[in-house]
Amino acid sequence: MLGFNKILVLPKVLSRAVGVLLYNSGFHSSLMMGFIRLLCGFSVRNKIPAELFGVIITHEPGGSSVNNALHWVQCYRQGGVMKKFNFGKNTNLVIYGREDPPSYSLDHLKELPFNTYLFRGLKDAVMNDIDFKRLVDKFGEERISTYEIPDYNHLDYVWSESAHHDIYGLISEIVEKGSN
Repeated sequence: MLGFNKILVLPKVLSRAVGVLLYNSGFHSSLMMGFIRLLCGFSVRNKIPAELFGVIITHEPGGSSVNNALHWVQCYRQGGVMKKFNFGKNTNLVIYGREDPPSYSLDHLKELPFNTYLFRGLKDAVMNDIDFKRLVDKFGEERISTYEIPDYNHLDYVWSESAHHDIYGLISEIVEKGSN
């Protein structure tokens, strides 16, 4: 309908130019970092190293399909209910056999034959308390453990220079304890 099927995809030349500009300037800690924190959450300490920010920005945003973004909007408008993609009444009838898209069933999560570990950054502006509790409730209590990382926002799991200790070191400890 819009004439394109991807969003948030910059041409490689532009993406690299922005990355080089940020890498070679002090722009990292001001405007760009403020914008990212606005979207993803405000951590007390900046765990993204300034010297790597330009490299990160060269590869981000990674882009998405328009339908993926529209699907998130649809879920939001449905009060957070995760339904399959709504193509419109006529196409829904062909694909789903009904005018309304069906909800995703998450009942099988209680039957998973392995332990599940969910991590949540308490400064995450994307995942809120209510949604996290809803997700946790979908799993069986005997096979799920949750961990809260006090000063982590939505991107710190990937971008933070301390993630190897704060998150991945903890995961290694959990796996090691589980194998004993």
